[in-house]
Formats: sequence, C-alpha cells, structure tokens
Amino acid sequence: MRIPKRDPQQFRVYKWERSLSDWAGARATDDELRTIVGRCCALYRVPIPTLALVTKDKRDGVKLDSSYQPGDHHIELRPRHRHKWDAIHEAAHAITDWIIDSKVAHGPEWFGVYLILLSHFKVMPLNVLRFSADRAGLEYAGLPSLEPNVIRYCYKIEYAKAKAARKSP
Repeated sequence: MRIPKRDPQQFRVYKWERSLSDWAGARATDDELRTIVGRCCALYRVPIPTLALVTKDKRDGVKLDSSYQPGDHHIELRPRHRHKWDAIHEAAHAITDWIIDSKVAHGPEWFGVYLILLSHFKVMPLNVLRFSADRAGLEYAGLPSLEPNVIRYCYKIEYAKAKAARKSP
C-alpha cells in the first residue's frame, strides 16, 4: 500500500533499491530466503515471522507488492522479489515493527536497520550504501543507535510501548 504523505521516503527507497539491484547479486533460492529472514531476526533477537513465498506477481493485471504484515508477524515475497536484499528489506520491517513499532514504514529508523543488515550480510559495504543513500536523499537514523546490541537501549521508550502493544488484545 502506497501512502506518500504518511511514508514520504517509500518511493525514493524503491528507486534506490532498483539502482543498486545489479550490484546486489542474483536471485535466491527459497531456502536461502528463509535462512536470511531467520538470520536477520535472530541478529536482532526478534521472533522469526512466517514467510510465504507466493507464486503470483499480479492479480487482475495489477502488480502486487511483497509485504510485511505486523498484525500477524507475516512476510509475503512475490516471485519478482526473490533476491537477498528483498528478504532483508521485509525482515527490516519485521524488526523495526517488533522493537520500536515504527509508525513510518520506510522511515529513518527502518532505513538505518536496513542499511546495517545489508552490510552485515555482505550485500554491499556500509560506506557504499551510505554514500548512495546520501546521494539519493534518503534519511536514516544514527546507525550506532540501531545496532542489534543497542537498539533496545537507545529506543527504550519505543521498545516498551511496542512490547505493551503486542500484549494488548
């Protein structure tokens, strides 16, 4: 779902990803996609979301998006999104939603976690990612505060609220 007013960075992120896709490697197998989502979540100590590798890119001629559904902690990846960075993209949504209940899907906190994960899993070096993100005008929160071992401490108020929201009916 595209809502530019509530998620102003969304289209810039997608454009940035397309510009880097030639450098980021070939398609991944289903097992590799499951593994990368699991490893991303394990790194941040977040439960692994269910992962559906769906078979259709379009319905009634309309392109469908891959997505993370926070309500049921579920990721759907479309056939055209079967790359390592696509799995990392959706895992970053699962992580930021679980830890800080990010209100802006492609906001600075999410994008910072995404950059850290892309670098950690050697899709591309962090300095290259940061340089290209800066050139694309993308905003990301301070990366040291988003590292796996400090994010809960640096965002302790947001983490407490997200944890409480998960316990609410």
